[in-house]
Amino acid sequence: MNGGHGLRYDVLRTLACRGGGEAQGLNVYLALDERRATQQPEYGAKAKAYQAALRDQGFRVTVKLVKHFKDEDGVETSKSNADLDMAVDALTESERLDTVLLATGDGDFIQVVRALQSKGCRVEILGFDNVSRELRGAADQYINGYLMPNLLPLREGASSAVDSSSGFISCNLLGGYDMGKPHRVAIYAQALSKLTLN
Repeated sequence: MNGGHGLRYDVLRTLACRGGGEAQGLNVYLALDERRATQQPEYGAKAKAYQAALRDQGFRVTVKLVKHFKDEDGVETSKSNADLDMAVDALTESERLDTVLLATGDGDFIQVVRALQSKGCRVEILGFDNVSRELRGAADQYINGYLMPNLLPLREGASSAVDSSSGFISCNLLGGYDMGKPHRVAIYAQALSKLTLN
């Protein structure tokens, strides 16, 4: 998910469950470079701590290992792809859902969005940078992650849009739900695990 580094998953859950939604599935797909974890133990420790923190918040974490490839010139590229896992999970669970929030900007998900909609699901896309125009158009609602209060870490001195009495963010402008009707929601989020060493 381009640009969503530092995403606050507690706020993501609140966003998805606005209007009385009941979380049926909280899913995060992470990349892990085992070679780097072996070479840089601090990276490995941070990755494990990040995964544990997500699990502690109730998210199911699917870890995709980074694979390294060399071309005929010896140039190495790295790849980790959770697209298929994310698509299969969303489609498999869709029959018991009313709303699916996909946190991705990848245009490869257009067919997944259409398939979910054909099964009766409302599909929301949360994205940051480089979000496919076609994906935004296919979704029932596109949410720009940069515009969601508190979804990314606050800069020092910035004010919070969280209502301290309830702990909920102000999502009233998003709409999309019959606020008097409970709905079943699931989140499927691609997370680029950009763990930096300070």
